[in-house]
Amino acid sequence: MYIEGGKMIQLYYGDGKGKTSACVGAAVRAAGAGHQVLFVQFYKDGSSAENQILKNISGVECLFPTEQYDLLKKPDAKKITALKGAYATLLETAEARAADTFMIVLDEGADAFEQGLLPAEAFLNFLKIWGQKCEIVLSGHTVSTALTELCDYISHVKNIKHPFEKKVAARKGIEY
Repeated sequence: MYIEGGKMIQLYYGDGKGKTSACVGAAVRAAGAGHQVLFVQFYKDGSSAENQILKNISGVECLFPTEQYDLLKKPDAKKITALKGAYATLLETAEARAADTFMIVLDEGADAFEQGLLPAEAFLNFLKIWGQKCEIVLSGHTVSTALTELCDYISHVKNIKHPFEKKVAARKGIEY
């Protein structure tokens, strides 16, 4: 049975290209329908090309950490402490703005959760509470059962072939 207007949690995960693009597309579609969108990135500092457009779309608010972080490099203890603080602040900000928001995008939020950089209980509670009140879109590389159990949509983005395997650097406007 189709229930019109229900809020859901969407998850795009895997090792393939397109997770952030799916998040951006969802944000643009919601804003195009006249809705307020909060677009949060956890590993990118706002300099990625998609953010130049998102920042200029009426109804889209963007939040980023102050530094760019590499998902593939394990941060040292000092950086982990800084990341946890920054990510807790991003989550608190998202929660403070949630009541006035139709959609909250947490790009790489699943990664921040899975890597222990977001307070686990607070993050899961955020999803449980706000996932009933606004549309939430998450992305990440790996996910746990704790996260997938809360999601209504789950899309696995699988890498079949990628230029990175041939040492081709990421290209502005394509991969970032």
